Amino acid sequence: MLPAMLNSTRKITTAGVTAVMISAAATAPAQAWGSNEQHFVAGVATTLALEYIFNPKMFGVGRRAAPPAPVYYTPAPVYTTISVYQTPAASAFNSYASNERMHIQSRLASLGYYHGSIDGAFGPATYSAVQAYASNTGKLSLMSSQAGAFTIYDGLLF
Repeated sequence: MLPAMLNSTRKITTAGVTAVMISAAATAPAQAWGSNEQHFVAGVATTLALEYIFNPKMFGVGRRAAPPAPVYYTPAPVYTTISVYQTPAASAFNSYASNERMHIQSRLASLGYYHGSIDGAFGPATYSAVQAYASNTGKLSLMSSQAGAFTIYDGLLF
């Protein structure tokens, strides 16, 4: 074992070589030694065993390939824009009769929220006016459902 370690091209620390040489040379006459010498040889063997377990690279064992570098990617953005025509406010507005829709628009215009033509058609101007009215009256949370939009429109009608 010792010649193979000494002839290898791997790096071995001086302390490791010295410990191996002492343990190899002292194994034969170990029985003639006293208990202190035997404990010394046992300590050196234990040290080498622990060094092998915790630092196997010193003996050229356990060399592993480096793990692959992590691959980072940026996910593509997801755009989820909802058209004003697909909102609960639009479906509630369009369920009213034409004259009621024009009345809602004229009521919003008289309150200063709507600046478009009074045509009874739901569009961005009507949506913005209803949102602003609901926000100023503290009822903006009602605009997230169709039932809440009916509540706001009914308040404008009656």
